[in-house]
Amino acid sequence: MPRGTKNDGSLAPLQFANIGGGRCEIQTPCGCINLKILPDITDSKGAHYVGEPTPGRSSPMLTYAYSEPRSINTELHFMTTIFQDIPDNIRAIRIIQSLVYPGAASGIAPFTPPPVVRFICGTLLDGVNGLCLILKNYSIRYPTDVAWDVVSFLPYKFSISCSWEVVYPCNKLPVNKCINKDDTGYLYDGDDFSEEGRNVYTKAKQ
Repeated sequence: MPRGTKNDGSLAPLQFANIGGGRCEIQTPCGCINLKILPDITDSKGAHYVGEPTPGRSSPMLTYAYSEPRSINTELHFMTTIFQDIPDNIRAIRIIQSLVYPGAASGIAPFTPPPVVRFICGTLLDGVNGLCLILKNYSIRYPTDVAWDVVSFLPYKFSISCSWEVVYPCNKLPVNKCINKDDTGYLYDGDDFSEEGRNVYTKAKQ
């Protein structure tokens, strides 16, 4: 079992590649959030069937129509154990907040959509390459029953609830064989990332 803290008592990022382990991070065009506490994750998806009424049957025939969006709900946990955690945690807040805002104008388009991110958590989310997600909404609770920083007023412990939806390129929609084989690392090639985001994506693949 790897250590969760460093020698100075600070929390260590969930990055265990040096011992053959996984990592837990959110890669965005605005920067990478290296999580230090394992998030709570709920992964849900459904299939929609249409009932075909048939005379004489005790129940209708079911015809598959489509699969519903795959939703990922997370509770991201942050703590302050050393001074540097304060600006790092505030930066993580700003990155999460930016993911529900549109981008600046591009060409003749008056705006660009909010960015796509890559969420990696070991191999839980479809293998080592994780999933590409869009953030649907977030909610931050700043508790008052813990110590807080006297400058920023940031609590030393807080959580961010996020609702994500998985996205795929139109020409690479997965089928069940891909899911069974964890063969979804290709889901998004970073084309909507900014220059910084492309660099983040490139480094993640190396």
